Amino acid sequence: MATDRVKAIAIAGLGLACLTGCGSTLPTPSTTLHSGDGFTLVPFPPPVARVEFVSPQADPSDVWLDGSWEWASQQWGWRSGRWEAPPSADARYAPGTCVRSPNGPLYFYPGRWYRADGTAVLAKKDVE
Repeated sequence: MATDRVKAIAIAGLGLACLTGCGSTLPTPSTTLHSGDGFTLVPFPPPVARVEFVSPQADPSDVWLDGSWEWASQQWGWRSGRWEAPPSADARYAPGTCVRSPNGPLYFYPGRWYRADGTAVLAKKDVE
């Protein structure tokens, strides 16, 4: 009987350790949806995302942007995840996404920052 109680306490402690030790504290940006412009017609969707390791954060104000596929030179290219400073305090990030229109064509919207008023912030490209 005492052995069962010790096992139960050990399992509960292990579960609590996993819940508190495995939580994510990765700073990510506030997100938004893409506006109606800035898309590219693509012939097929991107491959599945790659697994990446998060590098150490260089500046405490930086946020983590996951790696993603981007359409470049008639093919998909992987843009690695990275730490990036938001362009302004009220900026929101719209991750890259593909959208199929009701009549069939597939459109790609690259990940980009938007100001609070919805206008896109131009950023450097870094596709490998």
